[in-house]
Amino acid sequence: MLHIIYENLYMTTALDTCIRAIILTAFWSQIRLGEFTQEAVRVQPEADPILAKFWLTQRYGFHTLPSRVKQVLDISKVELLAALAYPLENKDVLRAGCDLMGLFLIYDEYTDAATPHEARQLAKIVVDALQHPDKARPAGECIVAEITRQFWQSSSKCALEGSRDRFIKAFRIYTIAVAQETHDRVRNITRNIEDYILFRRSTAAMKATFMPIQFDLNLPDEVFEDPVIQRLTDACADLCTLVNVISGFSQHIDFEL
Repeated sequence: MLHIIYENLYMTTALDTCIRAIILTAFWSQIRLGEFTQEAVRVQPEADPILAKFWLTQRYGFHTLPSRVKQVLDISKVELLAALAYPLENKDVLRAGCDLMGLFLIYDEYTDAATPHEARQLAKIVVDALQHPDKARPAGECIVAEITRQFWQSSSKCALEGSRDRFIKAFRIYTIAVAQETHDRVRNITRNIEDYILFRRSTAAMKATFMPIQFDLNLPDEVFEDPVIQRLTDACADLCTLVNVISGFSQHIDFEL
């Protein structure tokens, strides 16, 4: 009976996710060409570069970040990525998407230079910050936890309770996978293609990236746990990540040549 009741909702959610995956794929093509600013703002008029940068550079202690992280954030265009990823969302969800893209950039830069132990510890404190956004972080703790706390304290306001829980779960999967990726890098572990695709779904944080689409959807977990939706979500994640890998590989080859 539940499947019948939510049949139309399944299709709507699945199609919506597929559309977003196509948009994200278009983003990777556009970013390679370096000519996507005008298109992003046309798709999502709420995109505000100044507002997105303010969150990263003023509120969250940008001056305390390592220089390499500052450089990446300085040249990044998170608001444009969010505009292409969330073209149909309202300003609050778009802002959450902008902040989420910034958080991903910071987290990746920190873990790229981390040891396996440091990556595991960072995963723990970041998830704790998501679970307790109103709790002050301990003195001397890595600033990424405070950035995460303030991000979620603000962004969770535009998400319904079920969506909040699903987002934290998806982000936790991402942090655990990144910690494992750090371990693999240190041990020089190379995965086969099948394992890589499965693993990349988590390290690319695609499910967490899809979550803002669900923020205002008042649907039970059964909808998103349905095998059809799970397969479609995985397919969308693979579409995004593989296009990114191919684009990055071709850029790397061009650089070496």
